[in-house]
Parts: sequence; structure tokens; C-alpha cells
Amino acid sequence: MTPKLTPTFLAVLCALAIVATGHPSSKTFSFFNNPLNDKIGIIGAGPSGLFAARELQRKGYTRVTVLERSDVGVANVTNTIDVDGSVFDLTTRFVPTTTFSGPGIPANLKEMIDDLGLPTTPTGSFSYLDTTTPQLYPAPHVLAAFPPTQILSDMLWGWGLLTQVSQLGSITACHAAGISPAGESFAEFSDRVQKGAFTSFAAYLQDLFLGGRAVFQDACMVLNVRARFMSSDIATVLKAAGLTSSFPGVPPALGALLDLSFAELSRSVFDDGYQNFFDQLVQYENLDVKLGQGVQFVHKFPFGKSLVVTNKFPFFFLFDKLIIATRPWDALSFLPQSAPIRPLYAKSFFDPVFVLLARTTGTLPLVGDPYNAILYPQSFLVGTANLPYDGVPLAASKFFGNVDATVTIGFASSSQSTADLEQISGGVLASNNVTVNGWINSNVYPYVADVSAADAGDGFFEDIDSIQGQDGYFYVSEAMAGSGVPSVLDYVQQITDRFF
Repeated sequence: MTPKLTPTFLAVLCALAIVATGHPSSKTFSFFNNPLNDKIGIIGAGPSGLFAARELQRKGYTRVTVLERSDVGVANVTNTIDVDGSVFDLTTRFVPTTTFSGPGIPANLKEMIDDLGLPTTPTGSFSYLDTTTPQLYPAPHVLAAFPPTQILSDMLWGWGLLTQVSQLGSITACHAAGISPAGESFAEFSDRVQKGAFTSFAAYLQDLFLGGRAVFQDACMVLNVRARFMSSDIATVLKAAGLTSSFPGVPPALGALLDLSFAELSRSVFDDGYQNFFDQLVQYENLDVKLGQGVQFVHKFPFGKSLVVTNKFPFFFLFDKLIIATRPWDALSFLPQSAPIRPLYAKSFFDPVFVLLARTTGTLPLVGDPYNAILYPQSFLVGTANLPYDGVPLAASKFFGNVDATVTIGFASSSQSTADLEQISGGVLASNNVTVNGWINSNVYPYVADVSAADAGDGFFEDIDSIQGQDGYFYVSEAMAGSGVPSVLDYVQQITDRFF
């Protein structure tokens, strides 16, 4: 039960928080006058919160504390597991190896990877491409309905568009530039631009990587995410179609990608998993992360400080500024009723996503993918309004080297239990001559905070942008950034550069 916030009670909590957090009470005026001495609290030790802590410390802030509800560790969204010595990320997984500026991991992410000295390994080309020929994989496929000339022209157009979006850097900037007005769904955008091969492929990738139902999302939200992940996909398709860097009019950055091999165009994964990346980041940057600190409520004092009450000793924290880096529905449980973000966060929602890992025997049908993945017939509805949300897997893959294990992914309905989903996936695998010998890991979770195109049209992203910093509160999460580590990292850097 949340205690009644009487003036006396709050005064006592404030005094306790000063003692618990070491807030200066007898320092010189110069200490107080230096913003780098502000005590900054970050609620949530997921990717957003950890990146924010790193950015602030690198800017010279010395009093940054991250409060994390889980007592297990940081960045649990990665869901990294070890199966007989083979590491696999069941959710957050891929490291982009190209951008719309050319080859190479995005510079801000590469800086961290280099600092930490973490090895990565290419995954190989994806199953939409038969790398043995090479040629586009035959139907059924999202590109099968388009003639080669249209694929070529539409993908070149898409390259130019996403290059522009990547330079703009945010969803609100995409809206302001007139690429797509706020509230235009991706389906409406596709109908308007008439570049079906590109837009179908973009929606397909957005859905297949469980980023939400693309056709219903705000177009700039989809484009903002794809601008961080799709350069290698477009280059792979164009290379398979026969385009070379010497072709007249090919942009230099695209030409540099076309000169790479198909293997070099593939995404990479961390050899020791994404969880290890975030664990090492905490250690390398010496981030002050306090685990097991579930936030119960936040109170804003008239004199500017924010009191954060948690469920674990020391129970009370007093901060000059707060960065809310949790999922929206979690933030609603502790933010003050007066917080201007509340009506906006209330519009955020999620669809259940499942990732099931089983010990198996038998071989999945090969589709030109070195990881032996199969896309089931219903997965060819990915990128359309008919995308299934009934627990039937969209894809199954074997990524465990010598370990005979298979992972299935897809969208579930809110009424389905883990046992229901295991039964469905087991039946689908059996129909492909793969036998389940036991389930290793079964998870259903909200993969990404989503916002409807209609709410985007009502100013969701612009309104959040306008209240950043009000009352010393700042907000960073996938709800504003879009899905994926590169999207979140870029957004966090934009906010910290703008306000700190």
C-alpha cells in the first residue's frame, strides 16, 4: 500500500533520502552551481537506462545512479541463454555491420564494442536469399510478386529515402521534413509512394524481427527503425539482382556495400551474447547500478528535488533530475499523477511475442540459409494486415552449432499460455519432420512498446519531445525511439546531447 503523502511524512522521507544518497548539505555554493554535480537518477537498467548513464558519465556527470527492479542483473530484455556451451540471444540479437553511410558497425555502437573488446561473428545471409546461385529465393516470398526491374528501381528509391531518414535521425524530424505526415500508417504511405517492392520488404523485415505490425504503425516510426537496420538487406537484394558499384548513378555508400561479399553483408552477433555486452558495459564504465530497487512511487518537491521510494534498502533516493528508462506501462505504476507523460504513456501498448527453444531431432527444410531456417507458409503474411496473432510460429531456426535445438518465434494472443504455445510449435515442427524432445526455454513477453498511427497523428511523438525536461524529468525508451539497440542508442544520445 502506498503511504499517504502528508507534508510531515514527505519531510521525513526527504531527510532520510538526503542521508541515504549522500546529497550535499554543507558544500560550497560552487558545488551546487555546477550542473555536473547534479544527482541524476535513472529508473531502469535496460539498454536505454545503461546508455543514458554511460553518456552522462562521459559528459562529466559524477553522481549518476541507475535503479533496477530486477535483482538478477541488467538488460534482462536480451534473454541470453547458454545451451551446452553455446550462447544464444533469444530476443535482442543482431549487430548491424553496415549503415547507409557505408560498411561498418554504426560508429557509436562500434566505439563501445571496441572499448569492451568483444568479438562478433557474421550470421550469414538470411533466408530470403539463396546464396548458392545467388538469386532471389523463389516464391512464396514477399518479393516474388514484383518483376526484377521494379525490385531494382524500388530498392534504389528506398536506399535514397532511408539515407535521408538516417540523416534526419528521429521520428519527429521525419515528420517535420514531410517524408510522411504524423499519423500516416505505413500501409497508407506504401499506397501513396507506389514503391511496392521496397515498402513490402520493409514491412516484412519490421514484422519478422517482431517490431510490431508495420502496416498499422506510423510510417516514420517504421522508416526510422529500418534506417538503422536495412542497409545490408537492400544491398543484398540489389547485389543478387546483378547491380554493381560501377552501375551509373549508384550512390557511393551503396557501391561500397555492393563491393562486399554476401557474407560480409550479413548481420553479426556477439560471440558471448548481448547480455555479456551490457554486463561488460556496466563494469567498463563503472556504472552505479543498484539492483532489486523496485520503484514504488516518485514525488516532486516544490524546491525541485525528486524523491524516489523503492522497496529495498535504502528505500529513499533524492535526485535533482530523473530519467525514466522503463517501459511505459511500468512507468505509469510509479510516476506522479501530475506527470505530463502519463496521458501519452497510457496510449502505448504491446502485443505478446513468444520465443520457444526446444531440444529436437530431425532437420528443418533448408532454404539457402547456413543456419538452416524455415519460414512457414503463414510467415509470408508478415508485412501485411493478415499477420497471424494466434501462436503459430512465423519462423524456426537452428542457431546452436552442434547442439540439436530449435527456436520458434511468433506472435501470441493474450489468452494463450506457454503450454498452449509449446503445443502449437511442437505440432508445426512435427509436420516438418522435427521432433521435440523437451523444452529448454519458453518465454512470452512484450517485445516492444507500440503506438498506433492514429495516436501518432494526434502528436504522440511531438508531445513527448515537447515535455522532455519539464520538472527535471526525461524519458527514453523504445516507445519513442523505435525497436532495436541502435535506435535506442541514437535516441538516448540525442536527448543527453540536447539537455545535458
